[in-house]
Amino acid sequence: MTEFSEHISNLLVPQITGREKVVDLFAGCGGLSLGFEAAGFVTRGFEMVSSAVQTYRRNLNGPCEEVKLEVGFEYPSADVVIGGPPCQPFRVRGKQQGMNDARDGFPIFIDAVKRLNPRLFLFENVRNLMFSHRWYLDLILNELEKLGYVVEFRCLNAVNFGVPQNRERLVVVGHRSSFRFPEHEQHVATVGDAIGDTMATVPDGAKILTPEQDAYIAEYERKSHCARPRGLYPDMPSRTVTCRNLAGATSDMQRVRLPDGRRRGFRASRTHSSSAGTRCSSSRRKATPSRPCWRTNWHSRSGTRLSGAAALAPYRQPWTFDMKPRSTRADRLIGQMLDVLAATGIPVEKEPVRTRRRIAEAALAVAGISKSFTEAHSSDDGCFLTTRQIIAFENEKFGRTYSPGSYDDVRRRHLILLTAAGYVVNSSSLASQSTNNLTCGYAASPDFAALLRTYGKPGWKKAVADFMAQRETLRSELERKRELERIPVVLPSGVEVKLSAGEHNALQRDIVQKFLPRFGFGAEVLYLGDATDRYLVRETERLSQLGFFVLEHDELPDVIAYSESKNLLFLVEAVHSSGEITELRMRKLKGKLSRCTASLAFVSAFATRKDFRKSSANLAWESEAWIAEYPDHMIHFNGWKFLELQQRKS
Repeated sequence: MTEFSEHISNLLVPQITGREKVVDLFAGCGGLSLGFEAAGFVTRGFEMVSSAVQTYRRNLNGPCEEVKLEVGFEYPSADVVIGGPPCQPFRVRGKQQGMNDARDGFPIFIDAVKRLNPRLFLFENVRNLMFSHRWYLDLILNELEKLGYVVEFRCLNAVNFGVPQNRERLVVVGHRSSFRFPEHEQHVATVGDAIGDTMATVPDGAKILTPEQDAYIAEYERKSHCARPRGLYPDMPSRTVTCRNLAGATSDMQRVRLPDGRRRGFRASRTHSSSAGTRCSSSRRKATPSRPCWRTNWHSRSGTRLSGAAALAPYRQPWTFDMKPRSTRADRLIGQMLDVLAATGIPVEKEPVRTRRRIAEAALAVAGISKSFTEAHSSDDGCFLTTRQIIAFENEKFGRTYSPGSYDDVRRRHLILLTAAGYVVNSSSLASQSTNNLTCGYAASPDFAALLRTYGKPGWKKAVADFMAQRETLRSELERKRELERIPVVLPSGVEVKLSAGEHNALQRDIVQKFLPRFGFGAEVLYLGDATDRYLVRETERLSQLGFFVLEHDELPDVIAYSESKNLLFLVEAVHSSGEITELRMRKLKGKLSRCTASLAFVSAFATRKDFRKSSANLAWESEAWIAEYPDHMIHFNGWKFLELQQRKS
């Protein structure tokens, strides 16, 4: 046995030290329950596969019932509900029938949470649920949030938590107090750490790949452009381990190259009878025999079962959560702000619980409220916060751990209702700049800040009435002003669209109306974005015909146009404060456009020569620069091809 095996066996020891009860749905062999038992909880599993139930009973202290769960099932009382609803409806290699698959267990899990009303729930599933079935995941999260939970989720990779396997799983947690996901470990465990003592051996009954199997796998790897033949390497973690790639000579099978050049397959051990409770069932791919079974045989030799370690990855270190509902200063302020928003007609009740709280936190941040509503300040005080500063305020003042990279959610999801109502103002409405400029700031409007300062005081109700009486007139004036300020843009097709006010969008107008008529060879606009309508123009079908890639809004160039006569695709960035075509930007776009059937022209557009000078040193070779101030000229970086053209002419 390796040192790693001994470490895992000693780390994950069931020991009940508390009274909190855990119900484990779709329990498999008890991987999730083992983690909770090692943390001192009392567990009870529910599983339909007999061999998995026997393994659970053999290795854990809690009981496990052999039963097929259904909606309406009567459970014992529990403080925590955990589980791994079957992943087959959502995994990439399956038919991906999702909610139409009879094996979909999420209705059962949601029903259990409704019935038991636990303090905490947790479930895990395949990463693909976040992508191909994202709409269904959102539906699941909304249903759970309606039950009064703060729901958080993250895609975790087992390799970051001391497990020698790259295994990504979606983990969703619901709570009513606080929760913190574990931090990544510094050391990355390898296959050599786990089974290094058996990798070069050839035990009795070992499966040695035949020349035909070797040839089949080699051909698959060639067509898949594998940089490194698939298999197990002592200096690396393994790929995701499943019953499929342990079963035989499949395209993704697990194998190791022996010193003599042959390749030996690793397959799931069946040296223990199913009655002993150690068999890995194909329908329970997360099946996890625990402590005594870590000494599971690999071809009659001692080793470590990586699939079990992977399922237990999140429990190598404790997850921080509070089982007791609590009322903190932040919770009090959030509740009060939600009270204010409800009283003034902001429809936050339609939003999920998590979004409601984020809206309230953002409102508190832009008003500078961290202790009391009497602190509220406004745009008149010059106190504007960027979206990143809003996140920093929430983290510092309210004890959150929001990622700075989620700044775009603040603008698009958390402030959108408040800015639309005029409760929060954007500095772009006071100065000529793009509303999605990273230097833009947000602040409470003067009248909203004044209302906040009266909250909880005797004149509060009258202040709300006066505030609402002025709202309709002010809103009408703002809408009229915004419409007057919008920038009309006439597309080459003759269609007119309108962009929101700002220097960035004025430059986008010049690109469409000045650059393309001069240098576009009759190009049609296939994409044009705006801060208020990110897909103002988007010709999806035309882009698809050209082999264009699907990107998020923040990855797209500002203007995309196509000249059919030249088969030339223009990728144009409107450079206001940043965003020019750099070497890195060009390389990324070229990589993603490798299947595009058109030639590419990368253009950085500037309003003035002064703006061009600021960014000229960053521009990529073989890209173009255009200045709206001098629309009849274009600058090409690296003019060698023009010198060649001149030589041919001479």
